[in-house]
Amino acid sequence: WVNVNGQLYTGVLRTFSTTGQGSVLRWSGTLSSPFSFQEVARLDAEAANIAVHNNRLFVGTWPQNYGSLMGYLGYRSNATASIWMSPTLTSTGRLNTGSWQKVWNISDYEVDPIVAKSIGMGAMASFDGYLYFGTMQVPGTGDVVLREAYPTYKGSTGNTYRALALF
Repeated sequence: WVNVNGQLYTGVLRTFSTTGQGSVLRWSGTLSSPFSFQEVARLDAEAANIAVHNNRLFVGTWPQNYGSLMGYLGYRSNATASIWMSPTLTSTGRLNTGSWQKVWNISDYEVDPIVAKSIGMGAMASFDGYLYFGTMQVPGTGDVVLREAYPTYKGSTGNTYRALALF
C-alpha cells in the first residue's frame, strides 16, 4: 500500500483468472463501506511491491509458475518479473488512468530465461531523486522451474540459485 495525498493504492493478483495477471487498485471506500476499489492498472503478472517516485507509481511484479504457491494453485503466467510505471499522478494524488509502461524486466539483468521465471521484484523505495529496487528468489524455485522445463534432467541445479540484486 502507498498513500499519495490521501489516496491509497495497492497491488494484487487477479484471482478470478488463472493467467497470473495483476492489478493496481485505488481504494475508493469509506469507513462504512470499506471494500470498494477502482482498478487503475492491469499488469501481466502479480503486483507485489509499490512505491511513489517522481510523482508516479512504480510497481514490481512476481512471476506465477509451478515454483510459486499460486502457481501450484493454477494461477500461471509466462510473464517474468518487471517494473511498471504509471502515468503522472494529479495534484490530489488521483491517478490519470492512461497507459502504464513496463520500464524494466528481469531479462534485462538475468541472462538465463529459465531462471528468470523464478525471480521476483523485491522492495522498492524512492530516495534522493532515485528509485531503488531489488530482486528476490524464493529458495528452491530456480530448481523447480529448471525441472519443469527439462523433466528428464538429472544434473545439479546449483546454478539456478540467485542472490538478491540491488539497483
